[in-house]
Amino acid sequence: MQYDEYEQQRKAALREMCAQADNTIEAQRKRAIEALGDKYVLHKANSPTRGRYNLVTGARLSNQ
Repeated sequence: MQYDEYEQQRKAALREMCAQADNTIEAQRKRAIEALGDKYVLHKANSPTRGRYNLVTGARLSNQ
């Protein structure tokens, strides 16, 4: 069996990194949204402008 003199130090560092990582579903979702930027489907840049739309085609009918 080999002796690893840095084993305790490595394990302590790994425990510290695991404690810092926030892997909850909500945190993962926020990181994904940040990574996508304005390519995110629900981003404000992708929202339709105000107005009236045809219900079948989705085409804009007027500016009101």
